[in-house]
Amino acid sequence: MKRIVVAALICLLSFIGCYRNNKSFEDNYVIITIEEGLVDQLEYYVVGEQIKKLGYKVKYDTTWYKRVGYSNAGLNSRFVLSKLKAFIYFWSDSIIDKKKSFNSRTLQLKQAFPYIDFIEAGDKEIKFYKKHFRFPKRKGYWQFGDNIKPPLYMPMHIDKWRFCKEVSSGMLRFNEHSIVQRECYEYFHFEDSILDDKNLEVLQRIRTEKCPVGVHVRRGDDAVRGVTSSAQYYVKAVNKVKELFPDASFFFISDEPDYVKNELLPMFDSKIKIEIIDINDVNTSYKDFFLMSECKHQIRSFGSMGAIAYLINRYPGKKLISPNVVRVYSNIKPDFVIEG
Repeated sequence: MKRIVVAALICLLSFIGCYRNNKSFEDNYVIITIEEGLVDQLEYYVVGEQIKKLGYKVKYDTTWYKRVGYSNAGLNSRFVLSKLKAFIYFWSDSIIDKKKSFNSRTLQLKQAFPYIDFIEAGDKEIKFYKKHFRFPKRKGYWQFGDNIKPPLYMPMHIDKWRFCKEVSSGMLRFNEHSIVQRECYEYFHFEDSILDDKNLEVLQRIRTEKCPVGVHVRRGDDAVRGVTSSAQYYVKAVNKVKELFPDASFFFISDEPDYVKNELLPMFDSKIKIEIIDINDVNTSYKDFFLMSECKHQIRSFGSMGAIAYLINRYPGKKLISPNVVRVYSNIKPDFVIEG
């Protein structure tokens, strides 16, 4: 008799579970993985917004930040010049302190843009969608004309599927970064309220300058990809901007402010007005992103912050300076390319 009762209870619980799962299917969800730094988070969100235009509801799987959450911020490209060396660098016991910088990525999208419609999927929901509705992987890449129809779990790294071109007839068509370029300006704008007092003071200084220029120095990305932007690149870029805009002042934003202060700064003419912004860290980099986008012009690094800050920048006469070795957002056409 007890076995019959236990079996009946198991059947009842299974029925309830199926009912709840079926109920979630009626919500018409597409669950998108979201991971890595703020710019990557921004891109995932843009793709989600495009899927919403098809009439579908979107949630985001943010569990990467609990499982991995690493960052390559602060890596010195003089020591790490390839992916293999980056791997060795990460696991070396002799530099345990630098490991901590890897394990520090956080979900900053809602902090940076608190007004966005962003819904996180629950753990059980993610597990069920992964098991039953995971999008088939074709050699790691989405195909042109892939059908987007819920229920669906989109698990792939953004480099493999962020190249979305248009939304039509229930299809996402993919092309290099065009969706990010077209939609960043529309979806994202910064509000002063997200800044603390110290960052507000910097923001005020930026806004009072005649020609503020944001300079992004990021060598972590260079190290992992095995490509470096030399110090001479930044010197040439700053000098080029000074030729174009004699009143230009420069705000350096970097995860290595000591490198900027001790190695880059002495290379510039002392008459050039330069400020190093060093009040934020990898977990508050969205504030650096805000300050960067408030400058009239941007000098980008190999990393993506400078390029996206340029896209969000509202100044009508904005200029983008880029190194010639850049691959990330390579189709965001700079106004000037400097040998780096």
